[in-house]
Amino acid sequence: MSSSSSNSNGTLKRNEQQMRIKAYEKTECHDERRKQARDIYDNYIMKEMLSHTHEYSKEAVAHVQKYLMKNEVPVNLFEPYIEEIFHHLRGEPFRKFLESDKYTRFCQWKNLELNIQVSNAPVAVRANQQKTDEKLIESKSEIDCSERTRTTSIHQEQGSGLSLLSYAYGTSTTTKTGASDDIREKIVEKVREVGNVNHCGPSRLSPLDHLEHIIFPSMATGANAPRRFIDLTMNDFSVHRIIGRGGFGEVYGCRKADTGKMYAMKCLDKKRIKMKQGETLALNERTMLSLVSTGVDCPFIVCMTYAFHTPDKLCFILDLMNGGDLHYHLSQHGVFNESDMKFYAAEVILGLEHMHKRFIVYRDLKPANILLDENGHVRISDLGLACDFSKKKPHASVGTHGYMAPEVLSKGTPYDSSADWFSFGCMLYKLLKGHSPFRQHKTKDKHEIDRMTLTMQPSCLQNVELPESFSKELRDLLEGLLQRDIDKRLGCKGGGAEEVKSHPFFTGIDWNQVYYQKYTPPLIPPRGEVNAADAFDIGSFDEEDTKGIKLTDQDQELYRYFPLTISERWQQEVAETVFETVNTEADKLEQKRKAKQKQRFDADEKDSDCILHGYIKKYGGSFASVWQTRYAKLYPNRLELHTESGNTKPELVFMDQIEEVSPDFVQFKNEQCVQIRFRDGIRDGKLIITNSDEIGLKEWALSLRAAHKESQELLGSMAKKAGKIYGTEGQRGGSGGAADGKQSSGGAGVLISSSGTGGGVLGQKNSNGGSN
Repeated sequence: MSSSSSNSNGTLKRNEQQMRIKAYEKTECHDERRKQARDIYDNYIMKEMLSHTHEYSKEAVAHVQKYLMKNEVPVNLFEPYIEEIFHHLRGEPFRKFLESDKYTRFCQWKNLELNIQVSNAPVAVRANQQKTDEKLIESKSEIDCSERTRTTSIHQEQGSGLSLLSYAYGTSTTTKTGASDDIREKIVEKVREVGNVNHCGPSRLSPLDHLEHIIFPSMATGANAPRRFIDLTMNDFSVHRIIGRGGFGEVYGCRKADTGKMYAMKCLDKKRIKMKQGETLALNERTMLSLVSTGVDCPFIVCMTYAFHTPDKLCFILDLMNGGDLHYHLSQHGVFNESDMKFYAAEVILGLEHMHKRFIVYRDLKPANILLDENGHVRISDLGLACDFSKKKPHASVGTHGYMAPEVLSKGTPYDSSADWFSFGCMLYKLLKGHSPFRQHKTKDKHEIDRMTLTMQPSCLQNVELPESFSKELRDLLEGLLQRDIDKRLGCKGGGAEEVKSHPFFTGIDWNQVYYQKYTPPLIPPRGEVNAADAFDIGSFDEEDTKGIKLTDQDQELYRYFPLTISERWQQEVAETVFETVNTEADKLEQKRKAKQKQRFDADEKDSDCILHGYIKKYGGSFASVWQTRYAKLYPNRLELHTESGNTKPELVFMDQIEEVSPDFVQFKNEQCVQIRFRDGIRDGKLIITNSDEIGLKEWALSLRAAHKESQELLGSMAKKAGKIYGTEGQRGGSGGAADGKQSSGGAGVLISSSGTGGGVLGQKNSNGGSN
């Protein structure tokens, strides 16, 4: 394995350890914490020490061992250990990150974003602040980076470079400018390097230099012209028909004016919020939406891209789901069968898993909150009742009657994500039977429904009717989810969503395929229609209700920090709209360039033994995490992978290095791929390639398999000849013969490999001067 790959894997493992330790520190149950502590010690500390992948100090290990031997698990058990992890991550992994394409791309986006959206502060204030920053740097003082990202124009000075770093990581509020000058200089150099948006690297989103002229022509006033951030207003959107209504406001379809992206706009009335004392709920929804929308995107939650407010409204700009909700389709089409229900259950599980990993309990799972997109895939919507349980477990009785867990209805009882798995069971029952499991005999009295939930027996079979028509696996799933006792409930025994996903009811489900939305939805909403109630049926609020409510300056101050832009989703919007248009022309030029290049290669290889050549994609990069375009040439004894520029030596893969070319396509990163597996100890173990053209990929797969087979046969016949010549034919065997490209146990076999040791490669001269 290469050093870059091992560094990458080591860094990922350190990050995983940090996450596990963070979860340990937040666990309140002593037995569960002890179990997690032992797991961390056995699977990380001891494994890494025995494999010598990381050397921990004796003091750090002894500290952990001392407490574990006493069965004591204090919150700070792993404090010395995690300090050493941090020390490691600050070293080589961080330097590698600064040199990577990933960080380059990040700086380009931030340079672009912050040049357009910087601050509400007047230009004079920012100019003065910049001078102050320069003085602080000279004196090696501390800079409050969190404030600088709001008030400093992003130019190419050192102060701005530090501000950009703080914006990137969003961690500490201060950065000591003299603490690590070599790292600081690297950062400043990196920011200077990408400060000119014309420098974009090899990424697909290349025409960054056109962006400000397309979306923001009025702002194209020079690279160093200070720009102001202007909060979004209603003028930035064209608002369409109403598609829903809630307790505090309405939801509309809308289009972003500058990019044309379609969204849903949820508008909450400030006066109505004040009248119902719902300020905390409104602000909590904004917090929960920002938590689930930041970082890795979840395709099964209605996420937020922007939040802004007007004098009388709070506005959330959310993913548009125009396929209606499951309650609507339940009323239109009747109950679902097991197969259809399984599809929706699988996607909802991944949405709940995303929330629970962020220590969020949803608390309002029901069919009406599961929305369909235009293709029929579902997302969990409306996080108004969601709650963060990372520091303190909630105990309020909130939710919808018929879906609330017993512990939620038991006032004063703290709970966590356990409540969602009970609600999940209730929702599945509703999809199958058309009513809540606790609404028997057409009971609609919410108090009676709550009473039935609270007084349920430990096993749901004594309270809930599970028809014989339900499969054995389905009955077992519902019984597991609808357990009164939390510690017996499916999803609450320590494994979370994995417990539910591994239940026999979901046998045969490929969860990667679920995540990438590869399964065909059972219901495709009609195109060109709004699958929701008519605007007349949705109705509107009576303005008389809030006529006497006045909004004061103190009320408006509550929403001072309400405006928000989720950077990753803003980038996605630009990529899907503006870059799509810009790249169309770029793609046409690229196709012409590739066609000419192929013609040139055709002419060059006309009389050579080249079997096949053309563009492919291989998975690799500094962090082994990106698809790289290569021009590949396949010869009888090797595969050459040329960079697009052709300025560097090609990567060579020799046939005798290959153990196997996958007999069938493998699924990798949502792509159909060919996997080349290398012999033990060679390269990184495997090479994965793909092609956007399915027919072209098949041709590559067949040609690679044929070339590898012929090469193996030739190597085998050569080994036999060598055995006859040297009289060692009968000695082959043992731990692999010469036909496998390895020296035989007898010691006299001929080694044929790409390294040139022994016999050289096919078509090259061997060490004795002869030809193979």
